Amino acid sequence: MPVILDPTVLVRKAHEMLARFVDPATLAQRTEMTRALAPLDGDFARVFVPDAVDAAREGYATLWQSNPEIVARPGQIHVLVHMVVGGEFLLKTPGTQQFPGGYEQIAKQLLPDVPWFSWKFVIPGERSGMAYDGLVSLDDRFLWLPKPWKVLTKGTSPMSHYAN
Repeated sequence: MPVILDPTVLVRKAHEMLARFVDPATLAQRTEMTRALAPLDGDFARVFVPDAVDAAREGYATLWQSNPEIVARPGQIHVLVHMVVGGEFLLKTPGTQQFPGGYEQIAKQLLPDVPWFSWKFVIPGERSGMAYDGLVSLDDRFLWLPKPWKVLTKGTSPMSHYAN
């Protein structure tokens, strides 16, 4: 039986972790902080339905070999965090509007109780900025699985958007 966690606590923990990416004291550690979010082999079966596990494992192996890095643009020192659980993408709840539309394409491939986060690094007082998605909470840690629809539908790079 899955443990139900308080969404407020999960969002606070995600915010605290992501705020380190814009903290001047930890900027030199961005690469290591991003690497710490790499999924372990067994994580895919805890996030995706069985039919999607192999595609996710293969697609994200390619991503993590390219050494992705989570970065903010100059002046983007605030973090806006949104959370839903996988089953909400099937229902199209209001919270899912804070995520890219690609999640709706793969909603049936996500396990329903897994918390997913999207976030933005923004300049104080603004609502738009550098947008990211695919942060997942498992137990007491986070992993980063950006743009899962690209991995599950075509096997394309989930990082192509971030390269632009």
